[in-house]
Amino acid sequence: MLVGALVGLWASVATAQAPLPPPPPGRGAQDRQPSAKAPNLQVSVNQRTFAVGKKVLLSLSTYNLKQANLAVYPVALEALAPSAAAAAEDDAKVPGSLPYRLKNLKLGGQRPAKTLTVKTTYALDSWEEKTVPVMGLAPGVYVVSATAYGIEKRTWLAVSGRAMLAKRSPHEVLAWVVNATTGQPAVGVPVALYGEKGKLQTKTTTGDGLVKFDAPPLRTPAWLATQAGDPAFAQGLSPAVVDPYVATVYTDRPVYRPGQSIKFRGTIREFASGQYSLPAASTETVRARLKTDGGSVVYDEQLPLNAWGTFNGEFQLAPEPPLGDYELNV
Repeated sequence: MLVGALVGLWASVATAQAPLPPPPPGRGAQDRQPSAKAPNLQVSVNQRTFAVGKKVLLSLSTYNLKQANLAVYPVALEALAPSAAAAAEDDAKVPGSLPYRLKNLKLGGQRPAKTLTVKTTYALDSWEEKTVPVMGLAPGVYVVSATAYGIEKRTWLAVSGRAMLAKRSPHEVLAWVVNATTGQPAVGVPVALYGEKGKLQTKTTTGDGLVKFDAPPLRTPAWLATQAGDPAFAQGLSPAVVDPYVATVYTDRPVYRPGQSIKFRGTIREFASGQYSLPAASTETVRARLKTDGGSVVYDEQLPLNAWGTFNGEFQLAPEPPLGDYELNV
């Protein structure tokens, strides 16, 4: 829906607000920050995928800690992202999301690929940030667990010699898999397309490193990942849904007084595949609605559309209309 011209604001009314009441008893204790002396830590990566044979750089932040323990666990990518919906959601509070799965993934009993104890420069009530290099990780997907004094924080990363680029149209999803160092196409690599609820289809890259899938429905996520060898993955973001019509609307003036007439005119064009055209003959009318600043509809009419795709209308303001900005929608 297009927003046309707005009736200008020429008067306003403001009222004084009473002071907010004091918080209920006991509420202050819940809103206070934890003690400044409570230890804490964070672990993260500045990039998700690292090249084979290169240093994996972890960012470790510690607070009131003299040391922290790091463990790097190999995991299956599907354990973190079994569907496109899981990969697309970044809220750790949403069950099934990748951050939620990362936080709750069972690592007990698994053998880590690397373990490190990181000493810190202890300073009371002060955060310290340190870059921790990790060498010797084989290609794969890893969960990094940082622990100290019963606190655990996690992140995840991949080590790979491949890279993937994904493009998506309303009808097709395209993935291009290449050697991350040379840029040469990766041939014969199985790639899976994941939809909102899970894996949809698996295909193998052609001689140019490409693989094509039918696109899932619009407004739903897509996730692509290699199924063997070095991991590579990418999101196929849903393209925007294009309105089949484009309208241009204008009024005869920007500001009106009570009792005056609002006269407006507009033009409609069909829009498809980047091309504009006159509306089809079956499109005989357009609906125009005028709303006040408070959202009340004061004008709602079907207006005839001529052969050139134009229309016009008029609305008489009341002697004492609601003041403020008016919105004209077509």
